[in-house]
Amino acid sequence: MMCGTSNRSGSCYVYPDEGRHDGGSLLSTAPQDDPQASVAAGADVVCVSGRLDASSAPVVREQIRTAVESGTADIVVDLGLVEWIDATGLAVLVAAHRRLRTQDRRLVLRGCRPGVRRALAVTRLNRVLMLEPPLGVL
Repeated sequence: MMCGTSNRSGSCYVYPDEGRHDGGSLLSTAPQDDPQASVAAGADVVCVSGRLDASSAPVVREQIRTAVESGTADIVVDLGLVEWIDATGLAVLVAAHRRLRTQDRRLVLRGCRPGVRRALAVTRLNRVLMLEPPLGVL
């Protein structure tokens, strides 16, 4: 089942996770022997495309909120189609991360492009938020 919302700067969809699209495992940047590295089966995926900025943040925030409230598993935010992220978009991810931590759940970022990874590194959020490794790096 897929539901979604879009605006002129991008779109956002939520769907149940049935595994990584390439058939690979769902691992974070944590060491492979870390039992917390795998994303729980049944995690909801919020797929974002375009720009994650002040104009699209309310839509993404609402989709993540819906996913958080409707389930008990981890939330995966697929940023593979995000071209640009600004401070507002980063704030949406941090708020979701904090909310999920209070419920012993995790926010996992999937498919971050180099520009998004750079924004996470500059703000040091790459040390706080869980990122899946790029495809082919497992």
